[in-house]
Amino acid sequence: MAADKPVKHFHCFSKCIHLLTAFLCSLAFIMAWKALATPSLDVSLLETHYAIGLLVLLLSILRLVTLHLVGKPKALGSPLARVMACMGHYALYLVIFLIPLSGMLLIAAKAKPLLFFGITLWSGFPERTGWLIRFASELHQSLVWGSTALLLVHVVASLYHHFILKDITLVRMLGSNK
Repeated sequence: MAADKPVKHFHCFSKCIHLLTAFLCSLAFIMAWKALATPSLDVSLLETHYAIGLLVLLLSILRLVTLHLVGKPKALGSPLARVMACMGHYALYLVIFLIPLSGMLLIAAKAKPLLFFGITLWSGFPERTGWLIRFASELHQSLVWGSTALLLVHVVASLYHHFILKDITLVRMLGSNK
């Protein structure tokens, strides 16, 4: 595929998916926070949260396929910096996949249907499974807080590259492809 071709910038489609994923993850976090803080536990907010989580999962798969097909620029910096960037990206992808999957497991364990903007994708388990609800809930919450820490490191590293090292790492993701 495109892996053997040198690429200077991320493909515009990858950039769009990157920004859309960041926006949707933020929106899902805010919606869950608001829904859980509401005494009446607004079900429509949670159902939208679930749908956004599935959308993030689908976009992440699409982004990986795009990166495989069109390639991506090599990481800049020292060998250690490149290894850290690679590990950071793998960790981000891992949590971006595991968060929606753990959420799906939680919904299924509650014997609730998995809805995607009103369309039933799966009816859930036949009955509630208490231990699995506790496990999936703890896993989901831990992954969300872990992803928040990873995201902060990701943003700080991007800003460090841009303002301190003055390289083109951030420009390759957010700037023009010219």
